[in-house]
Amino acid sequence: MVESDFNRILTHTVNHLPRSRAHKISDGAGGKAVQNPFDSFGILFGLPAYIESKYVKGLYAFNLSRIEDHQYDNLEFYGRELSESGIPHYCLIPVFFYSPREMKRVLFFDFEFINSEHKKGVSSFKQKTIISWMEQGFFFDIKALKFLNEEGKEVRKDTILDLTKEALDKKIIKCYV
Repeated sequence: MVESDFNRILTHTVNHLPRSRAHKISDGAGGKAVQNPFDSFGILFGLPAYIESKYVKGLYAFNLSRIEDHQYDNLEFYGRELSESGIPHYCLIPVFFYSPREMKRVLFFDFEFINSEHKKGVSSFKQKTIISWMEQGFFFDIKALKFLNEEGKEVRKDTILDLTKEALDKKIIKCYV
């Protein structure tokens, strides 16, 4: 499993939520690098959403340098403009932690928290901190669920479990706890 797999899981999940639609920005075709502002955008529970997804194989530290400068700049711009306009929104960094046959979990970080820590010189969220957040319930599990495809056939797709507006708002990591 790789980051693009997580982006498919996230988009699939969001597109099955009420008042929600996500669009994954294409990474470019034919090996041509494209500098996208972030991975996805859309509407999440009726609010504008801007998302930069990350993937960590295993239960390790999350290095903030994995978020590129242009991604920091763009998420900061969108968040600031919407906030100054009084528009509620989500600017999120969901981080997918994956270990084969052991764990499929996602932590949703508020971009303002990550950006603030980055500006303070914090280079990563250490493994101990990640584990602490998980022990306190700041995560969503991912599991294969059954869905009907366009032809009406039953298929299994990995889905973020129990993702509701109330649960997301409660579990977004906005500070150290």
